[in-house]
Amino acid sequence: QWAATIEKYLSVYAEEATLVYRKLIENNGEKEAYMIDRCRYAVEARYWDEAIKVCETARSKLPESPEGAVFLSQAYMANDSKDLAKKTLISTVAANPKSFLARKELADFYMKEGNPVAAVEHYTAAVG
Repeated sequence: QWAATIEKYLSVYAEEATLVYRKLIENNGEKEAYMIDRCRYAVEARYWDEAIKVCETARSKLPESPEGAVFLSQAYMANDSKDLAKKTLISTVAANPKSFLARKELADFYMKEGNPVAAVEHYTAAVG
């Protein structure tokens, strides 16, 4: 119920949401049901070390979910690990070619990298 309340009311309060998830884990242990949300809130709160740890765990335990990998790539970028971020996004798009979020994130990466041709390709695929 806490996780549902957070999602409904605290989505703009990433730091507080992260603290609530820490308490949930302390009291109930890690649950796959809220790994992706915990990963997202750690990224939004800019808790980069925690975000990398949580998102790597989410990605390994929930490989079918592209969201964890996308948030992981954002955390890698924030830690100046651009090669890891790019590799993560490319492998996520390869595994989930119909994921709008993964395609858009890879396209955004290519734009920042100065590769508009690749960016347009992935923006087009994302919209398609």
